[in-house]
Amino acid sequence: MGGISSRVTHLREPGVLHHWHGWLLAAYYDFPCADELPDNFCKQYVVNEYAGDHGVTVAAAHPHLEITPSVRERLNQKLKDRLPPDSPVIIIQTGPTWPIREWPQSAWASLITELKKNGRTTVIQIGTSNHLAMGTMEVAPLPGVMSLVNQLSLEESCALIALGRLFIGIDSGLLHVAAALRVPCVGIFGPTSPPLRLPARDVENCVVSQIECQGCHHRIPRIHWETGCPYDAACMKGIPAAEVLDACLRLLPSDK
Repeated sequence: MGGISSRVTHLREPGVLHHWHGWLLAAYYDFPCADELPDNFCKQYVVNEYAGDHGVTVAAAHPHLEITPSVRERLNQKLKDRLPPDSPVIIIQTGPTWPIREWPQSAWASLITELKKNGRTTVIQIGTSNHLAMGTMEVAPLPGVMSLVNQLSLEESCALIALGRLFIGIDSGLLHVAAALRVPCVGIFGPTSPPLRLPARDVENCVVSQIECQGCHHRIPRIHWETGCPYDAACMKGIPAAEVLDACLRLLPSDK
């Protein structure tokens, strides 16, 4: 994320490095950023702040994420005969995540309806029903969407994003993947703030709640997923589908 490396690839080759890499990191290193500490929070772009804490200067851009040919081939096999020819592909990720970060299903449905009005766009939903903290959660299907939820590995999900004309998602790791793949992306933000999460070049197309308590994750005390939001997640629930649609249309090439 810090742009220290020019390219990022997998670590699948057998050998000493592959065998010990994960164990060494888990056993010896613990580098939390300020947002992960109960009595602290980020005051600037998280990567710059995190790197600065460790005396490292980083570039203000995501590195280029590289998709290996074998992963592309696996994805092509799974997509075989499933995509209409010459159909622009839009990738979405709706969750599951902490309830405060989710955009309502009704808003997603309205957005999809508008995006598909020309009849040629293919919208694919990706992700998993497993949440690291909350366990297995249902991912409700959306009308008019091809669901590949729980059908792709993380690497295959990255390869699919790379094929997309546009990525739309909540604040999540896959949003960063899209940015690292240089795929146009629209992030939907409520409790977290794009300038503290993304490089400046990726912030301008994010849709952010305008209510006063927006960005509560970057404040002390935190009032959302740790103790419950007293405003019933108004930040995410109040973002209109029309505003997200406008951001998407700015990034989608015109048919004219």
